[in-house]
Amino acid sequence: MEDVIKEFKEKFKGKILGWEEKSPKRYYVTISRDDLLEIVEFIFNKQKARFIIESGIDTP
Repeated sequence: MEDVIKEFKEKFKGKILGWEEKSPKRYYVTISRDDLLEIVEFIFNKQKARFIIESGIDTP
């Protein structure tokens, strides 16, 4: 798991707006909507992750 997290942080270093580790298997990441597609494709296609939950907020 640590290798996956390290690769993610290195690949998207300039795109991560916020990062919080809730537990060793649960992370909260804040990104821009403009970066969503690229990051989701990496998580699900390259890392073979699975979808559990997603939430978002739209602000003016």
